[in-house]
Amino acid sequence: HKSILNVTGNSDLMKHLKKHFQSKGDILFQCLDNGEFHKKLSETKLFISTCGIEATYEAFAYQIPTIFLPPVNSTQLYQLMSLVSLQFPVVISETLIDNFKKVIFAKFDYHTETTEIANALELTISKHSEKELLQTCLLSFIDNIKLSNTNRQKLLLKQNDFLSQSPNKWTTILDQTNLLR
Repeated sequence: HKSILNVTGNSDLMKHLKKHFQSKGDILFQCLDNGEFHKKLSETKLFISTCGIEATYEAFAYQIPTIFLPPVNSTQLYQLMSLVSLQFPVVISETLIDNFKKVIFAKFDYHTETTEIANALELTISKHSEKELLQTCLLSFIDNIKLSNTNRQKLLLKQNDFLSQSPNKWTTILDQTNLLR
């Protein structure tokens, strides 16, 4: 069946991606304000994102099955390690985990750590076999969730459990700040 892929992010990145992938008719590249993002997120069937803290909790609060991509900054790296340990669907390889652990153990400052995370990711996906492994992993997670209602429900239960065990009640915080609509 026909699907539309919405890619969101900062305006410079969206302009770049739109130019590069303009021939793909079923992909929308958008820079959304917070309200637009929440409207789009609440209507989606599957959310694929880097593991930023806000987007993770927002997607979980909306009960949107979520698949996580490798991190692009330090905060996302630590969130990713937590999600990997809890066996959430994270697109990752052993090589990336090893490289990310080296970054963590080096105890860099935030800026250097973020740069090293980007370097590790770029180095890994520059290898054809690693890139294929990550792509296969992503497609497997998508198929697993899209094709099986049981797997979808298990993931949503896991996400709800994650939210309820969080030291902060994120759904309450998001409600109080009018982020959930």
